[in-house]
Amino acid sequence: MNYSRATDLLCIFIIVILMVFTGQTSAAEDDVLLNGTGIYIETGDAWTFEQGYSFVIRGVNEDNSKVWVDLWLDNNNTQDMIMQPGEMFVYSTSSGEILNITLDSIYYGPEGELVMFKPVYQYLDPELPEPSYIGTEDINISTNSSSEPKGDEDYKVSGFEISMTILCLLFAILISRKKEF
Repeated sequence: MNYSRATDLLCIFIIVILMVFTGQTSAAEDDVLLNGTGIYIETGDAWTFEQGYSFVIRGVNEDNSKVWVDLWLDNNNTQDMIMQPGEMFVYSTSSGEILNITLDSIYYGPEGELVMFKPVYQYLDPELPEPSYIGTEDINISTNSSSEPKGDEDYKVSGFEISMTILCLLFAILISRKKEF
Protein backbone atom coordinates (compact mmCIF):
# COMPACT_ATOMS: atom_id res chain seq x y z
CA MET A 1 0.00 0.00 0.00
CA ASN A 2 1.41 3.39 -1.04
CA TYR A 3 1.28 5.97 1.72
CA SER A 4 2.26 9.62 1.22
CA ARG A 5 2.52 12.89 3.06
CA ALA A 6 -0.28 14.21 0.83
CA THR A 7 -2.69 11.79 2.53
CA ASP A 8 -1.66 13.17 5.93
CA LEU A 9 -2.21 16.73 4.76
CA LEU A 10 -5.58 15.85 3.26
CA CYS A 11 -6.74 14.23 6.52
CA ILE A 12 -5.57 17.23 8.56
CA PHE A 13 -7.31 19.61 6.15
CA ILE A 14 -10.60 17.67 6.45
CA ILE A 15 -10.32 17.65 10.25
CA VAL A 16 -9.76 21.42 10.39
CA ILE A 17 -12.69 22.09 8.04
CA LEU A 18 -14.99 19.88 10.13
CA MET A 19 -13.94 21.61 13.33
CA VAL A 20 -14.59 25.08 11.86
CA PHE A 21 -18.05 24.22 10.52
CA THR A 22 -19.00 22.28 13.66
CA GLY A 23 -18.34 25.29 15.86
CA GLN A 24 -20.66 27.46 13.76
CA THR A 25 -23.46 24.89 13.73
CA SER A 26 -23.46 24.24 17.47
CA ALA A 27 -23.50 27.96 18.30
CA ALA A 28 -26.60 28.46 16.13
CA GLU A 29 -28.32 25.46 17.73
CA ASP A 30 -27.68 26.91 21.20
CA ASP A 31 -29.50 30.13 20.24
CA VAL A 32 -32.85 28.35 19.66
CA LEU A 33 -34.91 28.25 22.84
CA LEU A 34 -38.22 27.14 21.31
CA ASN A 35 -38.20 25.42 17.93
CA GLY A 36 -41.48 25.45 16.01
CA THR A 37 -43.81 24.11 18.68
CA GLY A 38 -47.49 24.99 19.03
CA ILE A 39 -49.01 26.78 22.02
CA TYR A 40 -52.59 27.46 23.16
CA ILE A 41 -53.57 30.58 25.11
CA GLU A 42 -57.00 31.56 26.42
CA THR A 43 -58.24 35.13 26.12
CA GLY A 44 -56.90 37.16 29.05
CA ASP A 45 -54.08 34.67 29.73
CA ALA A 46 -50.39 34.80 28.91
CA TRP A 47 -47.69 32.41 27.75
CA THR A 48 -44.42 32.86 29.62
CA PHE A 49 -41.27 32.49 27.53
CA GLU A 50 -37.67 32.30 28.69
CA GLN A 51 -35.71 35.45 29.52
CA GLY A 52 -38.75 37.26 30.96
CA TYR A 53 -40.95 37.52 27.83
CA SER A 54 -44.74 37.08 28.14
CA PHE A 55 -47.21 36.86 25.24
CA VAL A 56 -50.71 38.02 26.25
CA ILE A 57 -54.06 37.55 24.48
CA ARG A 58 -55.88 40.83 25.14
CA GLY A 59 -59.00 39.97 23.20
CA VAL A 60 -60.72 38.40 20.22
CA ASN A 61 -63.10 40.38 17.98
CA GLU A 62 -66.82 39.56 17.78
CA ASP A 63 -66.62 37.31 14.71
CA ASN A 64 -63.55 35.45 16.03
CA SER A 65 -61.41 36.45 13.05
CA LYS A 66 -58.82 38.66 14.76
CA VAL A 67 -56.79 38.54 17.96
CA TRP A 68 -55.22 41.44 19.86
CA VAL A 69 -51.88 40.37 21.36
CA ASP A 70 -49.24 42.06 23.52
CA LEU A 71 -45.63 41.12 24.14
CA TRP A 72 -44.25 42.03 27.54
CA LEU A 73 -40.70 41.97 28.81
CA ASP A 74 -40.27 42.27 32.57
CA ASN A 75 -43.57 44.15 33.06
CA ASN A 76 -42.98 46.50 30.09
CA ASN A 77 -45.18 46.32 27.00
CA THR A 78 -42.73 46.02 24.09
CA GLN A 79 -45.06 45.42 21.14
CA ASP A 80 -48.72 44.78 20.34
CA MET A 81 -50.52 43.69 17.21
CA ILE A 82 -53.91 42.68 15.86
CA MET A 83 -53.47 39.35 14.08
CA GLN A 84 -55.49 37.17 11.72
CA PRO A 85 -54.96 33.43 11.13
CA GLY A 86 -51.79 32.86 9.09
CA GLU A 87 -50.23 36.15 10.20
CA MET A 88 -46.85 36.30 11.96
CA PHE A 89 -45.90 38.28 15.03
CA VAL A 90 -42.17 38.98 14.87
CA TYR A 91 -40.20 40.67 17.65
CA SER A 92 -36.64 41.72 16.92
CA THR A 93 -34.00 43.73 18.73
CA SER A 94 -30.77 45.21 17.45
CA SER A 95 -29.26 41.74 18.01
CA GLY A 96 -31.73 40.02 15.65
CA GLU A 97 -35.00 38.11 15.76
CA ILE A 98 -36.11 37.00 19.23
CA LEU A 99 -39.68 35.72 18.72
CA ASN A 100 -41.53 34.53 15.62
CA ILE A 101 -45.11 33.47 16.33
CA THR A 102 -47.73 32.52 13.72
CA LEU A 103 -51.46 32.63 14.53
CA ASP A 104 -52.87 29.26 13.50
CA SER A 105 -56.49 29.10 14.75
CA ILE A 106 -59.06 30.78 16.97
CA TYR A 107 -61.50 28.51 18.80
CA TYR A 108 -64.67 29.79 20.43
CA GLY A 109 -66.55 28.05 23.20
CA PRO A 110 -68.90 28.82 26.09
CA GLU A 111 -65.93 29.43 28.40
CA GLY A 112 -64.30 31.90 26.01
CA GLU A 113 -61.77 31.88 23.20
CA LEU A 114 -58.76 29.62 22.84
CA VAL A 115 -56.06 30.74 20.43
CA MET A 116 -53.51 28.41 18.86
CA PHE A 117 -50.15 29.68 17.65
CA LYS A 118 -48.02 27.41 15.50
CA PRO A 119 -45.14 27.43 14.72
CA VAL A 120 -43.57 29.35 17.60
CA TYR A 121 -39.86 30.14 17.69
CA GLN A 122 -37.86 31.83 20.42
CA TYR A 123 -34.21 32.69 19.99
CA LEU A 124 -31.73 33.67 22.67
CA ASP A 125 -31.70 37.41 23.33
CA PRO A 126 -28.00 38.17 23.86
CA GLU A 127 -28.88 41.47 25.55
CA LEU A 128 -30.54 39.59 28.44
CA PRO A 129 -29.14 37.05 30.91
CA GLU A 130 -29.10 33.50 29.57
CA PRO A 131 -31.68 31.07 30.94
CA SER A 132 -30.20 29.07 33.80
CA TYR A 133 -30.59 25.76 31.97
CA ILE A 134 -28.29 26.64 29.03
CA GLY A 135 -25.58 23.99 28.92
CA THR A 136 -27.43 21.48 31.11
CA GLU A 137 -29.26 18.31 30.08
CA ASP A 138 -32.88 17.18 30.38
CA ILE A 139 -34.36 20.62 30.95
CA ASN A 140 -37.94 21.51 30.16
CA ILE A 141 -37.47 24.51 27.85
CA SER A 142 -40.83 26.24 28.24
CA THR A 143 -42.30 26.94 31.65
CA ASN A 144 -45.75 26.09 30.27
CA SER A 145 -44.95 22.74 28.67
CA SER A 146 -45.27 19.22 29.96
CA SER A 147 -42.64 17.79 32.30
CA GLU A 148 -42.77 14.34 30.74
CA PRO A 149 -39.33 12.96 29.91
CA LYS A 150 -38.40 12.67 26.27
CA GLY A 151 -38.01 9.22 24.82
CA ASP A 152 -35.45 7.92 22.35
CA GLU A 153 -37.70 8.88 19.44
CA ASP A 154 -37.05 12.58 20.21
CA TYR A 155 -33.26 12.21 20.07
CA LYS A 156 -31.59 14.02 17.17
CA VAL A 157 -27.95 13.74 16.17
CA SER A 158 -26.26 17.13 16.20
CA GLY A 159 -23.73 18.39 13.69
CA PHE A 160 -21.10 18.23 16.40
CA GLU A 161 -21.71 14.51 17.01
CA ILE A 162 -21.52 13.72 13.29
CA SER A 163 -18.35 15.76 12.86
CA MET A 164 -16.67 14.17 15.87
CA THR A 165 -17.53 10.69 14.56
CA ILE A 166 -15.99 11.51 11.19
CA LEU A 167 -12.99 13.05 12.93
CA CYS A 168 -12.43 9.87 14.98
CA LEU A 169 -12.75 7.67 11.88
CA LEU A 170 -10.24 9.79 9.95
CA PHE A 171 -7.85 9.71 12.89
CA ALA A 172 -8.17 5.91 13.14
CA ILE A 173 -7.48 5.56 9.41
CA LEU A 174 -4.44 7.83 9.70
CA ILE A 175 -3.04 5.84 12.64
CA SER A 176 -3.67 2.47 10.99
CA ARG A 177 -1.89 3.54 7.80
CA LYS A 178 1.16 4.69 9.75
CA LYS A 179 1.35 1.34 11.57
CA GLU A 180 1.46 -0.51 8.24
CA PHE A 181 4.82 1.06 7.41
